[in-house]
Amino acid sequence: MTDSAQGRAGFGAGGQEFGYATVRPSAHLFYWLYYAGGGDAPAGRPLVVWLEGGPGASATSYGNFGKLGPMDPDGRPRAASWVHSVNLLFVDSPVGTGFSYVDDDAALAHNNCQTSQDLVAMMRHFLYKYPQFAATPVYIFGESYGGKVAAQFALDLYKEMESGQLAVNLKGVVMGDSWLSGVDHVESWAPYLHNMGMVDARGRDRLAEAAARVRAAADSAQWLYAATLWSAAWELMTNVTEGVNIYHVLAPIKADGGESGKPVVPCASSEMMNGAVRRALGVIPDAVRHANDNSRVFSAQYAEFMVPATEPVERLLNETGLEVTVYAGQCDVFTNMVGTMAWVDRLEWPLATVFRAAPRTRLEVGGVIAGVLKEAGNLTTLWVHRAGHLVANDYPEAAAAILRLATKCGPPLEPQPPAQ
Repeated sequence: MTDSAQGRAGFGAGGQEFGYATVRPSAHLFYWLYYAGGGDAPAGRPLVVWLEGGPGASATSYGNFGKLGPMDPDGRPRAASWVHSVNLLFVDSPVGTGFSYVDDDAALAHNNCQTSQDLVAMMRHFLYKYPQFAATPVYIFGESYGGKVAAQFALDLYKEMESGQLAVNLKGVVMGDSWLSGVDHVESWAPYLHNMGMVDARGRDRLAEAAARVRAAADSAQWLYAATLWSAAWELMTNVTEGVNIYHVLAPIKADGGESGKPVVPCASSEMMNGAVRRALGVIPDAVRHANDNSRVFSAQYAEFMVPATEPVERLLNETGLEVTVYAGQCDVFTNMVGTMAWVDRLEWPLATVFRAAPRTRLEVGGVIAGVLKEAGNLTTLWVHRAGHLVANDYPEAAAAILRLATKCGPPLEPQPPAQ
């Protein structure tokens, strides 16, 4: 196995970089960069590092082909790709996810801190190999469980930057529909679903009782038990709502029970990732087979699943000048804004009182109110209208507006062919 990345000829058009960083013995993270505007240089645009959820969901599939990359899962150009505006780096994290791999399962990450340190090691490798990004503003974006990782990663990368250990121009972190505080989210399901008319008072009370059991386990630091109770609460939610789509409360529920409660998330097929993509990239070891979701990675962090990551967010607000952005879709059940604001409003930082009293203002896109935002100091929160858990899929124009707001990247670039 080599740490070296290949040149600019990748899968599809546009300038690309990709390869592996050995972040620990027997642990190898895969990254895939698209240059802004399809050129072969940073083009004066920020670098966005995109992390997926799970843990164990592939950023190179869900994030790249499913949401933000230059091509959709069918290989067609994506008009709303973020590559038109920023340099976009997808990382299959934690190790074992997607094209990332471990030589032995003992090297899998078992907690958020290890996942974060692996990402710091990946960035050290990336910036050494591509020094043209040393001064480029960097923004970490994490969705779902990736938001929990993003908070710790941003804090750890900031410490490396401030100590002079790593030349990186980190500017901010964005956490979208993020599983930052699992207990708060489980507790939010009952009131949210009741207010949306998805359960009656009895169903609400049953969900609240299930959430109370999760809270009791978490309060006594029984995190593995809390995760088991979370799974039971999710199953109960599916039953009392007759299969609500946890990623979009208004999605149709199949009368036959079908795949109710199990949202279909856009991504590349296994055949595509292990066929045409693998051949085009030419760096994937023969023994590595891409999977959109890796249950081994999830299982390795199951005991960590319900542990909150609110402390790193507080430290980001208290100890750094980084821009911290939190958003969630109005129609998301799983990590709805009720649960999100529960933990946000509890954060202890100098402007906490100012933030809680701040008015909400409009997020306008194309003459339409796409959502509302509240901000104070370096914290911004956004409620995204008419979107669920996957904002980039449900409302790409609003997602692009969040990108511009968070990174100040400016309007999309005209496509630039890479140098011949």
